[in-house]
Amino acid sequence: MELAIVSAVVVVALVFDYTNGFHDAANAIATSISTRALTPRIALTLAAVMNFVGALLGQEVAKTVSEVISIPADNAGLVIVLAGLLGAITWNLTTWYFGLPSSSSHALIGGMVGAAIAGGAEVHWATINEKVLIPMVASPVVGFVLAFGVSNLVMLLVPSLPASIPSWAVITGLTVSISVGLIFGVWPARKASKLDPIECLRYE
Repeated sequence: MELAIVSAVVVVALVFDYTNGFHDAANAIATSISTRALTPRIALTLAAVMNFVGALLGQEVAKTVSEVISIPADNAGLVIVLAGLLGAITWNLTTWYFGLPSSSSHALIGGMVGAAIAGGAEVHWATINEKVLIPMVASPVVGFVLAFGVSNLVMLLVPSLPASIPSWAVITGLTVSISVGLIFGVWPARKASKLDPIECLRYE
């Protein structure tokens, strides 16, 4: 029975990572494609490669996901992890279908917290407040301010653009795609990796 649950958790975690990939891919390539700096095929290939490379460089977000709850060291812990993953997958698929911008990281954390509450596991609210809620509110504001400033700076330095795309614009688009793809790899690609089902079988 335990092996079946562990296998189910591993498979569902891989499915979540897959939905996370196609859910977030547009974030990494939308700018480059919309500005015609890169073709969709090249942009998507570049994003996939850099996501993979980024996943090998860091796991801080994955660590945060694992710290929001205390997973019981028994079959109940496996069920909580499984339920949290299924909830996050459902949300990813729903927002993808309707074209709604949404964070897979927050979906996973919300799924894990909801499953933990239902299963009677401990939820670390201080961690959620510090590393989830505050950044979730602050990030759109910071992004807006920085983007506003950069846009005005670019328009000031380049008041008019030629009809054809200049080489520096292509290089900039390529750099942005590489950077965003790498960041998405370092940031969200490994978030399910810390939900280790083996840990749930180490009875205290």
